[in-house]
Amino acid sequence: MTAPHRRTGTLDISALIWGLLLAIVSGLGVALALDARINWRDLTHLGPVVLIGLGTLGVVLSLIPKGHRS
Repeated sequence: MTAPHRRTGTLDISALIWGLLLAIVSGLGVALALDARINWRDLTHLGPVVLIGLGTLGVVLSLIPKGHRS
């Protein structure tokens, strides 16, 4: 059996947001694995800003009609 064919050119907003979030988390993991110096105080201030930015991106993209997302 084959998977149903998805229309190409559509944007899956939730997959985009989760992908960006997990890319950030994995980047932090790589930085820790390479013994990079991470200033956790700055990260506690920057983390909420990044999450608010991702949430805003998701809301803005969800307001665009489906026919215009590509």
